[in-house]
Parts: sequence; C-alpha cells; structure tokens
Amino acid sequence: MALAVFGPVSALAQDFGGDAIEGGVTRALQEDGRFDRFMQIVTAAELGRTVELGRTIFAPVDGAFDRLPADLAGIADRDLLGRIVRLHLVNEGPFRSTGLPQSAPSDLGVDLSFGVGTVAVTGGGTSASIVDADLAAGLATVHAIDDVLLTGEMQDRIAALSQPAPEPRADTEAAGPVPAPADPTEPDAMDDPAGIADDTANPIARSEAQTEAPSLAEDIAASDSGPTEGILPDTAPDDAPPPAPATGDPVGDIPIGGDGLPGRVIALPGPDDTAPPREAMRSVLSLFGRPVLDTDGARLGEISDVEVDIEAQETVVVIAMPGGALRRERLAALTLDTQAGALRLTEEDAANGR
Repeated sequence: MALAVFGPVSALAQDFGGDAIEGGVTRALQEDGRFDRFMQIVTAAELGRTVELGRTIFAPVDGAFDRLPADLAGIADRDLLGRIVRLHLVNEGPFRSTGLPQSAPSDLGVDLSFGVGTVAVTGGGTSASIVDADLAAGLATVHAIDDVLLTGEMQDRIAALSQPAPEPRADTEAAGPVPAPADPTEPDAMDDPAGIADDTANPIARSEAQTEAPSLAEDIAASDSGPTEGILPDTAPDDAPPPAPATGDPVGDIPIGGDGLPGRVIALPGPDDTAPPREAMRSVLSLFGRPVLDTDGARLGEISDVEVDIEAQETVVVIAMPGGALRRERLAALTLDTQAGALRLTEEDAANGR
C-alpha cells in the first residue's frame, strides 16, 4: 500500500539528495536542528554507527520528548536508551513515504506497522504521526515523527524512573530519641545491671534478686557429669511423709513429686559403703539411658529400668545389653564413674539373673 507524502520536503533532502555519502545520517540529523534530543540519546547509548547502518529512520522531533514523564537524556540506563534508539531504525529500504510496506522489523526485532501517515509499534505500544517525510540523510531516508516510539515494557520502565525517590526520614525519627548523656556522679550501670541498688526505681528487679531459687535440681545438675534430663523439682505434696532420718543405709529414700509422678531420689554408695552426702544424690530418672561398665571398664549396656523392692528396701537396675538381653544388678553393686559419666560394676558376685 503506497502512502502519500506528509509535510514538506525539507532542505535536508535537497542537501543530501543524490550526493549522499556514508556517515551522512548522523550529520544530517544534527544539522537539521529538529532532532537534537533524539541525537542526545543516540550519543548516550553510543549507537552512532548503528544509526548509520539504518536505511529507514523514524526520528522523533524535539517536541515529542516533552510528552514523556522522564527526561531520557538525563537517565543513566544505557540499555533502555539503546533499545529505544533501535526501535526507530529499520534496516530495510530505504522506504519512501509512497513505498512503505504494511509492516517491517525494527533493528530491535520488534515489528513496526504503517498506516496512512502513521507508524505504530506492533503488538502494543505507542504510535506516531509522520510530520515530515522523505528526508534524505546519507544512505538512509528519514521520516520525522511527532511521538517517541515505545513498547509497553519501555513505557513501564520510564514511568518507574519518573517516580520521585522517597524522602529520607529525619534522624530523630529513624534513630529514635537521643539518650541523655550519662551523669558521671551516678554509679556505673555495669556495676548494677539489674538496678538492684535503686530500691525505688526497680522494685521488681529487687524482689526477684532477693528471691531464693530451689536448690536441689541445681545441686544435682552441678555435681552430675552424666545426663540430667527429667530431674524432678525439689517439691513434695502437702501430705507427703517427712524424710526418713539417715540410718547408714547406702540407699536413702526421699519421696519427691506429686501423685502419678514416678521416681525417688536415691544415693549411690561411696567407696566405704557409708551414707553419701547430699550432693552425691541422683534422681532415679537421671539413671535411665546411662551406660554401665563392668569391673574392667568394658561397656555392658545402658540402664533401661529401675526396680525397687519396698519391703526388702533394695534397688535393682535393669541393664539393656546388645542383642536385646537384659541383666539385673543391685544398685549397691554399682558406683558412679564421674570421668566416664557411667555406672561401674564393683562386685564380681553381683546378682546376675535377678
């Protein structure tokens, strides 16, 4: 479909008509005076040579750039500028206004479609009117257009560049109130981190600091090198009988825990089989899973259960051995090896098979 010539043929065509030479495209656009802003982005994108290779060029006049939300000549996105320039170049032709095809690919690879005196980006984007046609420039034909050709993606990127940067928050807002300088006459906070010295300023910290924590669980954890999981608290129900007085029996029974909570605090015998001090006591629950060594230090297995004969007042540990076998030993026949974190068998005539 042939198109009519729109606008006058300028002196540019006369100057570079039949005598056009290589390198005259950019020179002609610069000397015309209407394409200064287009040439600014050509220079910023370093695409002067690419423009020279174009055969049909749709050059936006300076006023076309006023319709954009951002000044393209002032942005630093070289990739975006280069894509915009290449969208205005067609490497086929040169096509005069009377011989424009229905569509042709731009140097960017996006097709341009042509109507009566118009050019548009195929597939969505901007369109422009040809305001001056058939301008000879070097080996190319230039058509002046009144709008900048952009794809939808280019329009989005330019719109994003036009958004103002968020204003920085004031220092007082970002960092919060500035703390008052420390009074050199006041005691150092590091000397009293909980504020206990100030009875009126921090009564909660003072009361917490003066509260004594239960000691049994801490004593057991501090003196035990083996597992301490499941240690019951040092509390007893209101109706629990008082602890039995020490009798020299190597096993001292102290009821602990509430209804339904198994276990008692037991004591492992010392080397001389005398009643051990309180810090040697262990919770029955702390024995489960503890390894057991024989008299030579070889591992027998680990404790899987603790049995208590109430009438005979004897405690037996059940040792789970490799292969699934179970072995029972009197607790009195075992001693605590703190270095190995294990129980060691001390009597060769232990009650095997109980």
